[in-house]
Amino acid sequence: MTEYLGLRPIPELADKPCHVLRRTCLTPEEEGLTQVTIQFDPETLLQVGALLMAGDELIGRYHFGNLKLNPTFDKDQFAAERLK
Repeated sequence: MTEYLGLRPIPELADKPCHVLRRTCLTPEEEGLTQVTIQFDPETLLQVGALLMAGDELIGRYHFGNLKLNPTFDKDQFAAERLK
């Protein structure tokens, strides 16, 4: 079951308001996963956060606060010499 929880401030992202969706697994998935909550930036609609739960146990929490669309790079940013 998936439910929309609304536009909510996310403390880990400096209280940026994000669209929040929560998926509850009727049958536990891999690693006992029972609930996934994801957060989306309302301007870009990119995922900026996730919370994974197994019952009452936190499996993982991820937040992406420094996303930049189409950043510019130096022309040699990915040159073989720099990757050594």
